[in-house]
Parts: sequence; structure tokens; C-alpha cells
Amino acid sequence: MPKTIDPNEELKDLQSRHQEFNNRKIQIQTQRDETNKTLEKLRKQAEKEFGSSDIEVLKKKLAKMTTDNEKKVADYDKQLNAIQKKLDAVTEKFEVEE
Repeated sequence: MPKTIDPNEELKDLQSRHQEFNNRKIQIQTQRDETNKTLEKLRKQAEKEFGSSDIEVLKKKLAKMTTDNEKKVADYDKQLNAIQKKLDAVTEKFEVEE
């Protein structure tokens, strides 16, 4: 014979499941609200620091900044190499004189 389920027990189980779902819904809503707050804060920060919060504009700015930095690094490397050559020449001159 199939086991009969007590309707009161089934109702308690369903109520318990409903409460779990409701708790999960509240957690998700809270996470969503916090995420939206964080997103808005980051948008404002991007507007303040970079003049835009548009992702495409920010990507272009990042690409330009990266290119500018690469050029600055290359220029700095050239300057250091020039200084090193001058130091080597001075060092060689003093070694020859000694």
C-alpha cells in the first residue's frame, strides 16, 4: 500500500519551502541593490576621473593611455641608454689616462 502523507505535514513542508524561497529572494534583492549602488558609485567615479562612464569611450581612453605610456617608456629607455654611453665614454677615458 502506498504511504499516505499527512496533509498537515505536507502543508508544513510547503510552508517551509516557501519561507526558504522567500529568504533567498530577499538575499538576492539585497545583493542586487548593493551591486546597483556599487555600479552607480563606479559610474560617478569614472565620470569624475575620466569625463565619461561610457565603456566604449573608456576603452578608447585606455588604449590612448597605454600607447602614450609605451612611448614614454621607450623615450626613457633611449635617454638612459644615452646616459649610459656617456658614462661608459667617461669611464673609458679615465681608464686610458691611468
